[in-house]
Amino acid sequence: METEQQNITLDVSAIDPFVSKYRDMLTRSKDAQIMQLQQQRENDFATIMGEANKAGMAYSNFPTHTKMQYDAQTYNPNLLKIQTSYQTGLDDIRNKGVELANYLKNAQESIDDYNYYTSLLK
Repeated sequence: METEQQNITLDVSAIDPFVSKYRDMLTRSKDAQIMQLQQQRENDFATIMGEANKAGMAYSNFPTHTKMQYDAQTYNPNLLKIQTSYQTGLDDIRNKGVELANYLKNAQESIDDYNYYTSLLK
């Protein structure tokens, strides 16, 4: 009694859409974090101006100096963290995508070998 052999193949086309969707999710997350950081900056600048106004220093260089300190000590480092985290995420998904593609390529080569040798047995 002879059984029919079936060729086995892998569908690697699902990798690209996954990577694209993951990259889009990372971009949306980064954009949302930046918007939140910018809103916090605006709120803190309003507080700086309010405090300067209460102290009678609204038209001095005190608020400008304080805003520059805020940007240097708080805003810019947090913005850099967001950008770095985003880039790290992109690098990770790229590396994992390449690793998976190589793994699937090797697996497909093994499957092709299997298909070839089983075809010889027919």
